[in-house]
Amino acid sequence: MTATIPSLTTANVSAARARAVRAEWLTSLKLGLCTVPDLINHACSPDGRPLLRIGLVRLLTEQDGWTRNGAVATINQALRLLGQPEMTSQQASKLHVQWLVDSRSGGRRVQALTDAMDPKMHQPWGGFPYASRPQGDDG
Repeated sequence: MTATIPSLTTANVSAARARAVRAEWLTSLKLGLCTVPDLINHACSPDGRPLLRIGLVRLLTEQDGWTRNGAVATINQALRLLGQPEMTSQQASKLHVQWLVDSRSGGRRVQALTDAMDPKMHQPWGGFPYASRPQGDDG
């Protein structure tokens, strides 16, 4: 069985459709009509394949109030949670949604990014992290 090579026109139309899907989702994210988890979930579906090519820095900075520095800091926090070395801004810009949802990570990357995005406004218990967890406090 031989593979057929798509024509240049077919390839260009496919690329334009993929760009349109990415633009639509990033605009929805910017307007607050969807969330990062919504986009990631859709990226894992057959219709969402174009979303796998969105860079993580771009994904995070499309949210209201996010800066490039904040996005890189969040990615580095996720990497620390994974036990991986931190990245420069330039290195972090090469990570995409596809890296995040790669099945070989067993969901750990998504979980680490989700945890890093949580602002953690409250301490788990009084005196945290220096005081011991109170007896009977299981979280």
